[in-house]
Amino acid sequence: MVDYNLSKRTCGGSLGDESLLGNKLKSLRPEEVLALAGEDIIAKFQQPSKVEEFLYRKHLSAVQDGLAALVGRNAASPADPCAIESVTIGPEGVEMVAVIRSNLETGKIKSCGGGGG
Repeated sequence: MVDYNLSKRTCGGSLGDESLLGNKLKSLRPEEVLALAGEDIIAKFQQPSKVEEFLYRKHLSAVQDGLAALVGRNAASPADPCAIESVTIGPEGVEMVAVIRSNLETGKIKSCGGGGG
């Protein structure tokens, strides 16, 4: 089961809902999420707007980068797309805090103000 919250580090603001794909990914195993393509996610929504489609792809990309680092498929150092800050294993499952550098176009994401997007 995959659950997540995504927010901009500069201001804590969200990119759409902070768990925009949560309901679509919750029933999937990490391997299944890693195998998804953007089109797979878009197909789960009825006629999303261009902004919604962008946000769905952005969230999927971030979740996949995080999962790939967590399971060891990708490196997770500060220079990598996903830099893991901490991993905690507890009764609720595994919790990871990480910085994910987006590999998608960011020009459409509104800045928070003062410090940039």
